[in-house]
Amino acid sequence: MAKLRVLLDEDVRIDVKSAFAKKIQVHTVPSLGISGADDMFVIEEAVTKKCLIVTANKDFVPANRNHEWRKGAATEDIFGVLFSSNTARP
Repeated sequence: MAKLRVLLDEDVRIDVKSAFAKKIQVHTVPSLGISGADDMFVIEEAVTKKCLIVTANKDFVPANRNHEWRKGAATEDIFGVLFSSNTARP
């Protein structure tokens, strides 16, 4: 079974991290040093690190769906996006 890893986008409150079990590896965009990066770059970081993206940015969903890395990729190589406007930073 694959290990769940999560990447919190910079528009998500940091306290969302506590919603995940301690054994789940949770990265944040700032902790990876990619604050302000283009959405496509964040998606590529998440794929490289095998992370599910948690975001409050509704533009991430189509960006992830239409990313060129999805074309011809095995589905197990592509991780999803969890969108929740309730997690947005104030």
